[in-house]
Amino acid sequence: MMEKVDGLAGLIGVVVVPEFPGEVDAWSARWTPVVHGQQSTAPVKLISDTVVKKALQGLSEWVNLSHAVMNPRDKEHANETLRILRAKGHILDPDKVKSWAIQNGWKPTAADELAKLAAKIQALKSKPSISDFYNAHGKYQSWND
Repeated sequence: MMEKVDGLAGLIGVVVVPEFPGEVDAWSARWTPVVHGQQSTAPVKLISDTVVKKALQGLSEWVNLSHAVMNPRDKEHANETLRILRAKGHILDPDKVKSWAIQNGWKPTAADELAKLAAKIQALKSKPSISDFYNAHGKYQSWND
């Protein structure tokens, strides 16, 4: 239900009454809301790996964030980006990738697609080959700068 709220633009406030404990924990971690009766907390750093963060920022500049789903070219670019990261030994936490994407302007369903792709790539038993990707090492180097 909270993902519908994530997809709305121009919200000033949201009142959340969870039905079950832990039901809105991921949403709360994503947005660090003000909770009535509780002390304010600092925003949670969703992705601490600076290389992964830079790669996702670059991906966000590439994909069309106005659409609810990724088009085939966007998926291809996301697949390449995530495979390069995985091949270079970076951890892809799908929940954090999804939350980061929503927090950075992705529509919830597109962010969910990205998270599913991250989960698929992270679950590979061995590091993926990046030899077929154009300038994979150059892209990776640009994320390290």
